[in-house]
Amino acid sequence: MIVTLQTHALQTLEQVCAFMTGAGPVSFTLTDRDSAHAWMGDTLKRFGYARASRADRGLLRR
Repeated sequence: MIVTLQTHALQTLEQVCAFMTGAGPVSFTLTDRDSAHAWMGDTLKRFGYARASRADRGLLRR
């Protein structure tokens, strides 16, 4: 079974926190390392990782 995680609907850190507290452990199988890095980079930029607080950066890394 293939499940695609759609994260574009998550727009705020509060939504990310709610998702993380409501979801069980999530594991990923990467098929393409370059696209995985691109997805992570886009996600971190969208949430302003560089200017986020330490707690918010930890949430985004999880």
